[in-house]
Amino acid sequence: MEGLERQKEIHPKLAKVVAALFESKDYPVEVQQSAVESFTDNLYKILQHSMDISVTTEKLDEYKEIDPNDAIAQIRYITNLLDNYEAYTLLNYYLVKVIKAYVEDATDQQRAAALKILQEQELKAVDVDEVDNRYEQLVDSSSQISHNHSMDTTNSSTLDEKEKDNIGKKLIVKLAESVDNKSIGTFEAQFVSKQIIKKLKQISTKDEMRLYIEELNSKWPLFEDILALVGQKQESEQKEKQEMQQVRSEIASQVNKT
Repeated sequence: MEGLERQKEIHPKLAKVVAALFESKDYPVEVQQSAVESFTDNLYKILQHSMDISVTTEKLDEYKEIDPNDAIAQIRYITNLLDNYEAYTLLNYYLVKVIKAYVEDATDQQRAAALKILQEQELKAVDVDEVDNRYEQLVDSSSQISHNHSMDTTNSSTLDEKEKDNIGKKLIVKLAESVDNKSIGTFEAQFVSKQIIKKLKQISTKDEMRLYIEELNSKWPLFEDILALVGQKQESEQKEKQEMQQVRSEIASQVNKT
């Protein structure tokens, strides 16, 4: 059994072990209370992080359809959102860390009791090692994704060659149409086209492209529609990022309430 199903199989067993350890009579009540509070605080952090890596554009669209006043729908959405391999991997790893911390600070008698609880849940050392290994694999994968995301964020305004070529073609076509309708002379149009081709080779970001079209249009007011199109696309991308961040925050808030 691999992947998500395997993680879901182990999860309730680990949860029962942690619950049994917290209910143990081996520690003073105040120590148990402190441990439970610390566990709960960290669990919320894990859930929020799990949720963050679980959110996709498709999931965000689903969330927008939920009635904000329907608590049951909100809880159902969060539960379904966290039903994935990454979330279970993080949660299982956290439970294993809690169990290991208990055992490391325990007396021989307490360790024996903890081992008995693990055996009752049919958990072996190899199962614990498997959780650790899956977490390490996830971290390695997430580190690469995080690095790529960081690069994407740093270069969020980078203009790829395909998009640049499309805008360049639109500018040249518009210039040709303007010659046909006598909005600009042939000689002047040839001059402008050469300037466009030369400038496009120097442009590398969306902001540079927008500023250049603004400059171009101020000299030859032929490109208003292309300028508007580029501006609208940038605004749409920015709005989408803001909406995604807002929904992430709203979902995180719902997790804290549950």
